Amino acid sequence: MKTSRSDVTRDKQQTILPYQPNLMLGYSRCKLQFGDCFTFRETYTNNSSQIYLAKYHGRIKPVSERAETKDGYYILAQVANHMMTFTYERWILPEDVTETLPAKYVKPQIKTFFEESEKINH
Repeated sequence: MKTSRSDVTRDKQQTILPYQPNLMLGYSRCKLQFGDCFTFRETYTNNSSQIYLAKYHGRIKPVSERAETKDGYYILAQVANHMMTFTYERWILPEDVTETLPAKYVKPQIKTFFEESEKINH
C-alpha cells in the first residue's frame, strides 16, 4: 500500500504494542508485522467510540511534525469501512489497537478483500 503523503518516512518493520491483557487472548499478540490484521478503537470528540478492522502496512513517521507516540511512529493501516465495500488509509496510534491476528490466521476471504481493495485504490 502506498501512502498518499509525501512528507513522511515509512518502513515495514514490526510495531511492538503497549501491553494490554486483551492482546494476549487467542492468536492475538503484542506486536504487528506486515500483513497482519488488527482491530482498533477510534474515540470521537463526544466520547463515543467505534471498532474498525484494518491490515498492517508498516510504520509511518511524519517528517515535519512531532508524532504523538513514544518512538515517533504511527501504524500505517488499510482500514475497512463498516460494510467492507472499500478501504482507506489511516495512521493509528499503537495504544489504540484492541486485538491482533497474525497474517497466517487471517481467513482467505478477508485477505482477498484487502488485496483487491488495495488494487482499486492505487
